[in-house]
Amino acid sequence: MKKSMFATLFCVLAMHSVCLLAQETMKEVMVTSFEAPYEIILLTSPDGDTFEYFVSDETVFLNKKKKPATKEAFVKGLTTDITYTLVEKKRYIQTLKIRSNKHIGKENISGVYEFIEDDVLFVDGRKVILNPDAVIKCAAKKHCGCTKGTVYTDVSEISNGDELKIVGKVGDDAILYAEEITACPNEYTQVDEKLRAAIDNEYDPTNLSRILEVPNGIFSPASGLYQGNIKVGQLEYKLLDDIRLQGYVNMVGKSLIPDYAKAPEFQSEHHIDFRFYVIDNPIPNAFAFPTGMVFIHTGLLQLMENEAQLATVLGHEIAHVTHEHSSKRYKKFAFMDNNAGKTVTRGLKNIADRVATQKLGIKDQQSAGAQAVRGTTTAIFKQFTPGNLSNLFSKDKESQADRVGLFYMRQAGYDVREAAQFWQIMVQQTGDQSFQANLVNNFSSFFEQNKDNLNPDMLNYAVEIGTERIATSYLETIYTSHPLTTNRLRDINQLLLTTYDKEDFSKALIGQTEYEDFVGGIK
Repeated sequence: MKKSMFATLFCVLAMHSVCLLAQETMKEVMVTSFEAPYEIILLTSPDGDTFEYFVSDETVFLNKKKKPATKEAFVKGLTTDITYTLVEKKRYIQTLKIRSNKHIGKENISGVYEFIEDDVLFVDGRKVILNPDAVIKCAAKKHCGCTKGTVYTDVSEISNGDELKIVGKVGDDAILYAEEITACPNEYTQVDEKLRAAIDNEYDPTNLSRILEVPNGIFSPASGLYQGNIKVGQLEYKLLDDIRLQGYVNMVGKSLIPDYAKAPEFQSEHHIDFRFYVIDNPIPNAFAFPTGMVFIHTGLLQLMENEAQLATVLGHEIAHVTHEHSSKRYKKFAFMDNNAGKTVTRGLKNIADRVATQKLGIKDQQSAGAQAVRGTTTAIFKQFTPGNLSNLFSKDKESQADRVGLFYMRQAGYDVREAAQFWQIMVQQTGDQSFQANLVNNFSSFFEQNKDNLNPDMLNYAVEIGTERIATSYLETIYTSHPLTTNRLRDINQLLLTTYDKEDFSKALIGQTEYEDFVGGIK
């Protein structure tokens, strides 16, 4: 008897309620392997577990619009929703529905042109090949360094670090075959200059020691600084007093910087000086500023297992800098300086006032409580400073930083599969209630240490609203939120199954011994 027939007979003979109890539903599972004769499919759940499922003649295949689809449509890397029945400890698929066909078929991407290898361009952390008849046109935008009507006949006529927008089709090899390309040569604009200057103004190295001579055998830490505190904006961070570890993190970080961004002329023109700091803080976090300052907390280092996993995080943060995510976010807020922007800002603030008073149950808008709320929301809007904006990125920017960070790992010789292992660790950690409880306690301690630096309006009647932005930035980062870490793991697994499927990892670096040598002291 066929397995599918047995499953059907089981449900016919058993009580209907038993069948219902045996049925399970899962969403956003990824196809890991599904090949002819299409009898077994390997699926990976969002938290990284991979299991085999049996396919029968009764299995229903659906596309995104819930219409019939072919088995061949469920290729490796596809995200799907499933229902299945458990029979004698085997999983029999009832329904497979396509949830996302990202990276399959026609697609648009936008990102920095990083590198070319055997006619394969690396853009947005993806592999791209130009169709023979494809040409590259000037994007003709205000901030682009090219003239409208300019056409580039070859990739050699554009520069690494320029931004490309590409329309094409993704082949079975996960390569995007470009049909339409527009280029935006990377110009250092007045807005970029204002952002860098504002960051420099907010950066205050207080109580820092500068080591004049680095001991033999020790990698030099950033700018020779490794003791004391660094203050950026309203928050102050304590640097880890361990010159060996500070230097080690700088060595790994600098190995990940793409060649074009290492060039002195590029760094000088764009006012970028990459340096990496370890902050003595148990909250697992890392962040970067557009000037090239990258910070990682000891709390995150303690969860990692090896150097490749450290490269995962540092590569992600470097990508935020090279892809100018802070600058792009800052430009969106720059309009607030003009009359139209101020009108929009006032409208947003009025909405925030109403939401806040409703949340606190305040009905009298003229009461002292309502006035306190208005004072607090004003303080919050004033906190949209360059420093704060540098560490708040949208989902698509975080995903791009993941993709590009993997590419930086690859170029530096690291095993990119360790990225999935790192995010698997974070999924397990963030799903633990004790982890979340410790996170809240650690944030409370950090806030207590910094409360004297904060705007007094944030400590009034509506303190819970005033601190919400700061609390959210620590309690719901991509490193501390369970839903976000699960999304990261899913996206990384998809890249490993598609873009990096054919990569040779036999000589890739993991660096467990080196990591334990330098980081073991804080474990």
